[in-house]
Amino acid sequence: MKFLPVPKPVQPVDRGMSQGAELAGSIVVFFLIGLALDVWLGTMPLFMLALTVFACIGQFVKIYFVYSRDMDRLQAERAAKGSHQ
Repeated sequence: MKFLPVPKPVQPVDRGMSQGAELAGSIVVFFLIGLALDVWLGTMPLFMLALTVFACIGQFVKIYFVYSRDMDRLQAERAAKGSHQ
């Protein structure tokens, strides 16, 4: 006699929403750090713009490499399935 239900298998979750939140969050954090540095040093848009551009470029490079890694993995899985048939 079992009293606890059998857990359902976990479905893969789309990472698009979490990647979008990470992208926006990191840009906002770097923008605020740049704003704080500019206010502290009196160099108003310099660090704010530089750190925001740095965060944008860094996030897009990260997205590219994660996408490339995932596509390579999926191609390898597809090739392995094709060779077994």
